Amino acid sequence: MNGTHHCHFKSFVKQPRQTKTSSGYTAHFLNKILLLLIVAVLPAILTTANSQSSQTNSTMTYGQLGASWYSKGEYDKAIEAFQQALEDDINLFGEAHPNVATTHNNLALAHKAKGQYDKAITYYQLALVSSIENYGDGHQEIASIRSNLGLVWHAKGQYDKALEYYELALASSVKNLDKDSTFIATIRSNIGLVFQAKGDYDKAIRYYTLALENGIATLGDDHPSVAIRRSNLGSAWEAKGQYKKAVAFYELALESGIRQLGENHPTVATRRNKLGNVWQIQGQYGKAIEYYTLALTSSLNSVGKDHPFVAVMLNSLGSAWEAKGQYKKAIEQYEKALQINILIFGESHPDVASTRRQLGSAWHKKGQYDKSLVYYQQALTSDIKTFGAVHPSVADTRKRLGSLLQARGQFDEATKLYELALTSSLVIFSPGHTEVASIHRQLGSVWQAKGQYTKSQNYYEQALKSEINTFGEDHPNVALTHALLGSLWGAKGQYDKAIGFYDLAYQSHLLKFGDSHPSVAKTRRQLGRAWQEKGQYDKALGFYELALTSDIKTFGGEHPGVAVTHRLLGGLWQAKGEYDKAIKYYQLALSSSLLTFTESHPEVADTRRQLGSVWQEKGQYDKAMEFYASALASDKKTFGDNHPNVAVTRRLLGSLWQIQGDYDKAIEYYDLALQHTLEKYGNAHPEVAKTYNHLGSAWQAQGLFDKANEYYQLALVGGQQSLGEQHPVVATTQSHMGSLWLAKGQYDKALGLYEQALASTILSLGEEHPDVAEIRSSLGRIFKAKGQYDRAIEYYELALGSGIATFGEAHPSVAIRWSNLGSLWSAKGQYEKAIEYYQLALNSGINTFGQDHPAVAIRQSNLGSAWESLGDYDKAIQYYELALQGGIKHFGEDHPAVAKRRSNLGSVFKALKQYDKAISYYKLALKSGIRMLGENHPSVAIRQNSLASCWQAKGQYDKAITYYEKALAIYVQTLGENHPNVAATRSNLGSAWYAKAEYKKAIEYYEMALAAGLVIYNKDHPFISAMRSNIDNARDARWQ
Repeated sequence: MNGTHHCHFKSFVKQPRQTKTSSGYTAHFLNKILLLLIVAVLPAILTTANSQSSQTNSTMTYGQLGASWYSKGEYDKAIEAFQQALEDDINLFGEAHPNVATTHNNLALAHKAKGQYDKAITYYQLALVSSIENYGDGHQEIASIRSNLGLVWHAKGQYDKALEYYELALASSVKNLDKDSTFIATIRSNIGLVFQAKGDYDKAIRYYTLALENGIATLGDDHPSVAIRRSNLGSAWEAKGQYKKAVAFYELALESGIRQLGENHPTVATRRNKLGNVWQIQGQYGKAIEYYTLALTSSLNSVGKDHPFVAVMLNSLGSAWEAKGQYKKAIEQYEKALQINILIFGESHPDVASTRRQLGSAWHKKGQYDKSLVYYQQALTSDIKTFGAVHPSVADTRKRLGSLLQARGQFDEATKLYELALTSSLVIFSPGHTEVASIHRQLGSVWQAKGQYTKSQNYYEQALKSEINTFGEDHPNVALTHALLGSLWGAKGQYDKAIGFYDLAYQSHLLKFGDSHPSVAKTRRQLGRAWQEKGQYDKALGFYELALTSDIKTFGGEHPGVAVTHRLLGGLWQAKGEYDKAIKYYQLALSSSLLTFTESHPEVADTRRQLGSVWQEKGQYDKAMEFYASALASDKKTFGDNHPNVAVTRRLLGSLWQIQGDYDKAIEYYDLALQHTLEKYGNAHPEVAKTYNHLGSAWQAQGLFDKANEYYQLALVGGQQSLGEQHPVVATTQSHMGSLWLAKGQYDKALGLYEQALASTILSLGEEHPDVAEIRSSLGRIFKAKGQYDRAIEYYELALGSGIATFGEAHPSVAIRWSNLGSLWSAKGQYEKAIEYYQLALNSGINTFGQDHPAVAIRQSNLGSAWESLGDYDKAIQYYELALQGGIKHFGEDHPAVAKRRSNLGSVFKALKQYDKAISYYKLALKSGIRMLGENHPSVAIRQNSLASCWQAKGQYDKAITYYEKALAIYVQTLGENHPNVAATRSNLGSAWYAKAEYKKAIEYYEMALAAGLVIYNKDHPFISAMRSNIDNARDARWQ
């Protein structure tokens, strides 16, 4: 943090005297704290006037001694000496003597330097009352004391009171002094500082300019006072974001300071410090560190190692290392500064609190939240003790504490702190002040995190409006708010709006800072993310690569920003199906983060989650589990059990167990995630909706459709409440519900939901987005199930074309589309065409994943089915056995996919009339299904149907009927009367009774199957034709 510590000592004499004064203010700009103070040249203590020649040598000695200790930063010793001088003066002259007023003034200065502002005010008031009695209200000595009182009220954050005293001092000085008096110029400078603190930068510049012109006219171009005015102008232009102008003024002030005062003067160090800060804001960290180091070296040479000036320079160096992501170096500098400040000022000084805030910030970024909390709380306690609850520094600390608690997932507590900061800032500043806008941004971010997007938008828009009014369109704070609005629209799924705001921020940052600034890189990352969400991967890649290049140029390879970009690139390559590339970038991010942070830092955990997800997609479930478990352990260590990141990792673990068929474990993790997200956000939040969707899918996989629907409905209602109708999360829920009704055979309900999802997804993401292709593929499944094969082909081919256009031919989703088309051609009886598509899907899967992946086993199983339909049973067995081996390897013996492969082998052996072998496979499949899913799952009914068909083929019709009836009971219970599986099982029962020559019963079952079929399918569906034919055959057989 850039700051200056100013020592100024005043000794009053009878004649009017001009004082050089300074003031300090903490302004927040791009989350950096800049202490804006003018530098005053330390005057030597002056001797008293002739009228006071009778004072003793001891008084002169104590006064000089106090001044000497003051100049060294030894304020307690200074106060002790001044107190002794005061006692002697009162004894010699009485309470009302000018010398007593002078010593009161000196004591006030020392207490102000210690941050004891109320004591300082008390002594200044004593000096003021006494001086008015001695000189009258219009005397210049009164103006001097009022000016000093203005300084203290300024330091207390009471800007209107400060202005009141400055304006009284100015009014009487204009009457008493020449219009070009340097004292008048100094007061104007101090008034400029107040307006700068109040955020009225144009007024500040006007007063600074008047002071500068006055100084040049009176003292010449190269006087120290003129350099002070230039430095002040530099600080105002810096606050306005006009960095070139700021640098020009700072450099002129620095050159003058070196000429007048030499290289090692504290004033020269202060100017270098300011230049370091302005270069730091512009992302030129090397230049910043160069200036800070020069400032530190000269301060050490001029005032020694235990001086407040040195602490200021150490703090500045720390801030530059912090910005570079070198938190250990930053903390080293801050701790040295803290040690000096405590030594000089004691525990409760504003400078001590300021350094603690900086330490809190560095530990926060390191992910050491408990340490950060301690420093922030210490700073808050001491600032409230010093200033009271209504002060800019108190508001700043509350804002930082709020940010920390927000990072810890304590959103309500964070909101309270932000609101306290806002309330106090509105007492101090106008509603349009940049500090108020800064807190509005923080409030916007916490409401966004809570999923309260309307509230969030209101706060962001308030911040944007006030900062455009203050700075105009082209300021970094305006760009920052534009970027936050972009993130909000992205969270709402309105990516075009998000990109519009990100682009405004991007163009502004480019114009202000040039191509290689961290803010430019950050906005490029945000733009890349938005384009990725829209499925525009090449555009996303372009932005990510530009961000990576500039960050490496700025920071080198081991910076948190570089790690973030590596992780984003990993996510992009993962989305593109290039898993090895994704892993490479994730590993780079992880290695870099581990060099910067500890094992339990959130950035490390985030990268491990990403690595877990990519290994999960590669089918390497043990590796995925390892990374998820590491992420979960570190997040629990950092945040405790009830944090959003912990809930996300639990949801991912749930999905991993679900893929492996362990639905109880999956639901256990989903329930834990749900419990904590509900506690954190309430029901109407995207994270809650996502968890409901996962729970719904787990219950659906177990055949408990009503329970699944219950969760999907909760997800839909919550999503619509928090996100509106057109958000991708809502469309995802509609797709889940569509899949549920498809599984239940309610094709029209499924169709309606998928069409809603398709319309909103096209609206939010565009025609070519992968989510659009996925929904079209699902619509194809519905039309295939309804027997409308041409419409199914239309949707499958649209999905395929979109996938190839987005990803190229080698992406896993493209292979899925080929498989879908294969299944459709198989349903149409065009098995050669089906095999062609299945083979394309298999080859793509092997190229992407290698031979050993669940997706490859699925494609092998599909090919086995097609070869079986063609009557090439050897090839069918070959593919089925490969699929079975892959399933056992990945999932173990009892996974639903393994049961399905065994059932497939059973069907081939049944076709080969090897019934005993077929029955053995069917029984293994049935037992596995019951163990995994329970007695009443639709998959168990499928196995019972298969066994029944085999017993029927063996002529054991009673056994067949028993299994068919068991299957029918399960289907009716789980799927309802009008489901294709119910109709098919009744048809199977009809065929068994027909084989037993029980034609009446056969007709009964065929007619029930036909009735269900007419509800499910249109009248031209092959099933309807088959049932009518079966009924006719049974009737003929009965009459014969």
